[in-house]
Amino acid sequence: MPSCWKALDGFENVEVRLYIEKPLASTQNQFKPDSLEGLSYRIRNREDVLNSREWINDILDFGPDLIEVTGWYGRLPRAVARSRALNAVPKILGLDHQYYKTLKQRVAPLVLKPYLHRFQGVAVPGERASAYAAHLGFDENKICRCLYGFDFNVFTEAGRARFQKNDWPRSFIFAGRYCSDKGIEVLLDAYHRYRDAVVDPWPLTFCGMGELASFLENEKGVSDVGFFPPERLPALFAQHGVFVLPSLHEPWGVVLGEACASGMPVITTSACGCSVELVQSGENGLVCLPGNPADLCRSMLWMHDNYELLPSMGCRSQDMARPFSAENWAVKWRDLAYQYKKRL
Repeated sequence: MPSCWKALDGFENVEVRLYIEKPLASTQNQFKPDSLEGLSYRIRNREDVLNSREWINDILDFGPDLIEVTGWYGRLPRAVARSRALNAVPKILGLDHQYYKTLKQRVAPLVLKPYLHRFQGVAVPGERASAYAAHLGFDENKICRCLYGFDFNVFTEAGRARFQKNDWPRSFIFAGRYCSDKGIEVLLDAYHRYRDAVVDPWPLTFCGMGELASFLENEKGVSDVGFFPPERLPALFAQHGVFVLPSLHEPWGVVLGEACASGMPVITTSACGCSVELVQSGENGLVCLPGNPADLCRSMLWMHDNYELLPSMGCRSQDMARPFSAENWAVKWRDLAYQYKKRL
């Protein structure tokens, strides 16, 4: 997201300020404030935000024309949405949840109505979240598919090294949190089956951190490179041939877009929200059933057996990812801000 915020802040007559509420500690990811260098931002630990008045006053001093509020779980988002002092400022709700039609989601329009009516619109990443936003009561003309973007240019530039090689890398890579939601156990099961089915299996690289890291130890063909900061991820992707994201639950999946931008064919599941926008099965990747190691194994075998198609699939992946570049993201938010400013 820093690349997106910087692209937006780079427009003439546009100024961006970030208010970030973060947990004190996490075993699944790392927060690096130095990635925000050049941006105006405020950071406080979620556990320390007992009185939001200081934050509200700072926002008032900034005088925003538009505020994006991320969801309804954090203390700060709720305080900003409910602040009487900020009533006159248009607010956009950031929402990436898919609509699963659970009982909790079915009653959400009633339970959340007092909160949702404070927003003039909603920003979603794609089609799946758009359906949930409509269920919550937002009109189609108030739903903007502009929530997520990424540094397309950096990943594309790094990916050129792969296209310039005579031999496309024969390898798989996963990047993300090491947790059950990401399908770590399913991927390991599928990889065992894949290795048993071929005489020359490709290696599988894991990049990330989390509570399931011990599952990767002493696994034949598997290497765990640990957590990579964002600036090192493009070069790592450039060294691999196929990206795998076997999520059991994934609201959208920005990392899949980054993998596409780097020019890799991708394997993911239908549980991944961005599979609708970023994957055309058989063209630039394959979409599997979530939680199904046999299906995932078949996809890995397909990539192995159709090795000669991988470069052309990688090119199509880049075409699929281009609309989500930081520059395109910034244009959408700039236009949205001007649109709401004119209404004031």
